[in-house]
Amino acid sequence: MGKNITLSKEDRWLIIRKMVEHHGLASHHIRSYDEFIDHGLRRIIQAHPIIDAEVGFFLDFRVALDNDSEEMVRVEPERRSLTFEYDGSPIYDITPLECRIRRITYGIPIYVWVALKRVKYEGNRRTSEIVKKDRVLLMIMPLMVGSKYDPYMSIYIERDPEYMAEIGEDPMDLGGYMIINGSERAVVPREEGVRGRILTERLEGVSAEAKKYAVQAWLVSPGTYRNRVTMYMGRDD
Repeated sequence: MGKNITLSKEDRWLIIRKMVEHHGLASHHIRSYDEFIDHGLRRIIQAHPIIDAEVGFFLDFRVALDNDSEEMVRVEPERRSLTFEYDGSPIYDITPLECRIRRITYGIPIYVWVALKRVKYEGNRRTSEIVKKDRVLLMIMPLMVGSKYDPYMSIYIERDPEYMAEIGEDPMDLGGYMIINGSERAVVPREEGVRGRILTERLEGVSAEAKKYAVQAWLVSPGTYRNRVTMYMGRDD
């Protein structure tokens, strides 16, 4: 049997300081962003891999390549910043500072492989054949400063103070934010209640509910639409 250990106030602050020193204040945002780029985008496309306009042709994001015969969704982000001028011409390797000054978005290109297929019928069976497959630009994804895809400010590489000064950046910048149209936009976490479970809370304080009721219980339905049902138990029940 393990012993119950009660940490003192000083011990708890020591743990907090060590976590900040080791992980930083914004690394959880950066790791979440990297996971979305590495796996989240692929999962979204895999859920709906076909775009069919019902005109005899359709787009299929499940593509097999010459060196890999498996048909799968292939998302390829680049570790190189990219934006476009107002005339449509591309600008590669733009720095975060220039994006702030020019009021443009600091982003990276996300490419995907897609196949154009023609619908064929063999008797009553519908088949398809590939007309063309190509690697296309899916979007310019706003880049989180400090991400492993950030060519200048990644937290996973050692920053050279002289080079940071040359591009106008602070080597102590924690990152964890995006530059959208020149403005720094932080990610604000939001607490979300667990779904499909009954949660109860003893009401205390001076709120109108606490004066009238002793306990409240609520349930948030699972699925796309979050419907909440709340029930109260009066103090005399």
